[in-house]
Amino acid sequence: MDNPSIAILFLAVLGSIFSGIAIFTALRSERLEKRGRLASGVITELVKEQSRDADGYPQTYYHPVFRFDDQSGSTHVVKSLVGTNPSGLGVGQTVRVLYDPDKPSLASIDTFGQMWMIPFVFGILGPIMLAAAGIIFWNRSQ
Repeated sequence: MDNPSIAILFLAVLGSIFSGIAIFTALRSERLEKRGRLASGVITELVKEQSRDADGYPQTYYHPVFRFDDQSGSTHVVKSLVGTNPSGLGVGQTVRVLYDPDKPSLASIDTFGQMWMIPFVFGILGPIMLAAAGIIFWNRSQ
């Protein structure tokens, strides 16, 4: 396999995975918005997670952990999938929570960023990678 073929395969596979993540998380967020119940929650912790960017520089993100009671009175603690820096949320802060009544552990802080950031980012990156794979393939076949 030559380098352009590897690039096409890499971009196509990664683009497909990213697009799948975008679709899955968008459907999850849409389901929460349509079927979810609202509850009042409180931020109990900010979990610090570190990773490295493409250049190897450390990046720090803070994932809020929130506690809420569902309609039956059961208490749930959930760590948000979305981390930011700066956090924008503080320990002890009250937040609106949207949760699935059939599976309350599927919950999100009810803000646009918390509900739609993952589908938005992956929904942009996935098609860009697929388009890049298509362009490389098209240029090779000419």
